[in-house]
Amino acid sequence: MSKEWPPRCPLPLEAIQQLLIHYLASGRGYDDASVAAAASEGNRFFQQKDFGRALDLYGIAYEVGRLHYAYRPLLHDLLLRRILCHSLLGRFEQALQECHTAAWLIPHEATCQLLFGVIYSKLGRGEEANSSFQQAVATCWDLRDLVDCLIAFFTKQHGFMDRAIRICTQVLKRNPRYPLAMLVRGDTHKCNQASKTARHSATADYTALLELDFSYQAILCRQAPKPANHTRADELLLSFHPFLQMQTPRPYASYALCRRKDPLVVASLVLLAVTKLRIMSTSGKMLRSVQQAYDELLEQRAQLQRKVYGLMLTQQPSA
Repeated sequence: MSKEWPPRCPLPLEAIQQLLIHYLASGRGYDDASVAAAASEGNRFFQQKDFGRALDLYGIAYEVGRLHYAYRPLLHDLLLRRILCHSLLGRFEQALQECHTAAWLIPHEATCQLLFGVIYSKLGRGEEANSSFQQAVATCWDLRDLVDCLIAFFTKQHGFMDRAIRICTQVLKRNPRYPLAMLVRGDTHKCNQASKTARHSATADYTALLELDFSYQAILCRQAPKPANHTRADELLLSFHPFLQMQTPRPYASYALCRRKDPLVVASLVLLAVTKLRIMSTSGKMLRSVQQAYDELLEQRAQLQRKVYGLMLTQQPSA
């Protein structure tokens, strides 16, 4: 039996049709201006933290754009914002469903994989979260420090304070001026009641963070009142992701290759992207193999140390 071909038209969203009817009845249509207006209004409400209305307007822009001119980068940006809105509103299953839609639109995109990891972590699905985080780093190596700090954040949320501190410390060894590692480690020290020096360590990390950039005071002041507050992860993601905060949906004309008719330019850029993806994939596999070999050496060293320690105990004269 031959495998069925996937649909070419982008997948529709659920529970948007009634909103779309009202939007079209207000004088809008299936055109560039209507998509741009809905996306712009969604961006405005998102900045105002009115995530419910932003979610609706991003959905309207997606549905109009899907049927008007299905330019995938724009639709993908709209879905990423909707995923963030769902996550901030606590609608994790809906966020996960739209993550799959975004991954269908543009497969193996690093930010989408990162959002998969965040949503899976909120749902308590650790294996899927780790796999998504690893794929995000394999696709975009620049996200490594951010991913490690998010893993440390969720590790802290589950009560493993010492492990979260170790992860942040490893990040700071690689990048001593990485602010998110200072912030998460400071938060972890602050919550670590078992350590007598926790308060002093937290103060040291917060001081180093403010010395790096005093504007981080705003993030410190937005500390969640409860350790389990799920919105904190999204705030950290938006604040420290290298481009997600600025990657807002925008009009068609703002996208560099939208409606470009020069086939040579488009083909050259596609080949460049494919080549870069293959290089990054190869380097990711090489890194994983080196890391695996290093872990095996550490395990062999630990076994040898245990054997030597056992021999020393057997050779000691009995008292």
